[in-house]
Amino acid sequence: MLSYHDSQIIYYMIYTVNDFRYKTFIDVYNVYEVFQNYFGKASVDLQGLPSDDDIAKAFRSAEIPVHENGKDYEADDRIFDSVAMSYRSIRPFILVYWPVVKVTNEYDKYIVIYDLFAKIQLDANGMIPVECNAFTLNRSTYTLEQWGSGYMHSHINVLPKDNLQAFQSPCLGSGPIRDTIHSLKSSFSEGFDEIKWMLFCEELARYVTVESIAGVPYHHLEGVHLHETLPYYGKFSHEKANLILYKFSNTLSDTSLQEFITYYLENGHLAISYQHGTFCVGMSYYEYIIDISNAFIDWFNGNFDEKFPVSLLFRNNIINRAVVAGGKFFNPDSARNLENMRLENYIGKKICIFQGKEVTLKIKDSVEFTPQESIVLNHALSMYILDNIIKVINYHYTNEYTRQHWKGISGTATATPTNAHQRAYYI
Repeated sequence: MLSYHDSQIIYYMIYTVNDFRYKTFIDVYNVYEVFQNYFGKASVDLQGLPSDDDIAKAFRSAEIPVHENGKDYEADDRIFDSVAMSYRSIRPFILVYWPVVKVTNEYDKYIVIYDLFAKIQLDANGMIPVECNAFTLNRSTYTLEQWGSGYMHSHINVLPKDNLQAFQSPCLGSGPIRDTIHSLKSSFSEGFDEIKWMLFCEELARYVTVESIAGVPYHHLEGVHLHETLPYYGKFSHEKANLILYKFSNTLSDTSLQEFITYYLENGHLAISYQHGTFCVGMSYYEYIIDISNAFIDWFNGNFDEKFPVSLLFRNNIINRAVVAGGKFFNPDSARNLENMRLENYIGKKICIFQGKEVTLKIKDSVEFTPQESIVLNHALSMYILDNIIKVINYHYTNEYTRQHWKGISGTATATPTNAHQRAYYI
């Protein structure tokens, strides 16, 4: 409707509350449509826009009258624009929901997580605010292991048990989603860009399914467990190995131990250091056990056929099953006491609102996640092998290494550094 006043054209507009909201936040709705098309309408929700009552109240404050039809509002377009400007600081957001996500790392290890939500913060122009981290994550369903281990996602640092509604910022590493987010920031974006938002949706969908070991996750999926430590596995020690040596030769053969040690020296990755005039192990206990255990598996598979009863190796404690996580070894057959978790204090607490319904915390009673198990060589046997390797090296090479080292310092000779291949060759 047009009206003349002081030789200027004044535009009078008629809006419903919905029409005004859509016009004011057109780019927010455009972004939301991209998410709906990519993830499906049932999996996304737009929240944080002013409600019907909020807008009606703003109209009354601006003295915008109700149209004669009793439901629309009519006023000078400039007045509507001033109301729209009052919403410039609003921060709407989109929630994306996945009922089940399989998180996999580079080694094809995986964990299944449930009821994951991503929250994508926007400004009134449908761009990512400069001060925001683009998206945050939260979950409403955990297994006992995941809850007990504080595992929301591999790239989330803290499971906020003191404030379950607090969505958490993930570590983005150096992945491609970081650059896409940067291009959608309000200080860099030139307006709604459908292609960039489609790319963001694709990268987000991929991101939540990946645990990047190279990206140094806060939590490794193999660290999700409720197990006690495996007895004896923990640190370097000097062990009496008579019993396990007898079992080893009796189970395999009289020459098998020497054959395996030779194989390990030639194919393993034992690191040796020279400190305070003596050779010693140059790797952590965890690294050594993993290395010698992997070498034993390779040696055994290459020297014994499928008919050999592997159960004998387990029965005689030559090898053991272990849950390997966080540089430690855990017993796969023993679970921690769950009483200290006080689950009743958390179950049923509000996580968020999604499509008008309250989402609350659930913890699965049944244990559906199978911990990642490994096979480790007997601790005492591993220590016996290491002790003897170190003794042989020190007996044969300490004096010669010291002489070469000091000659190198005095300039009469060049000291020779050691490496894995040289160690195997010398021995």
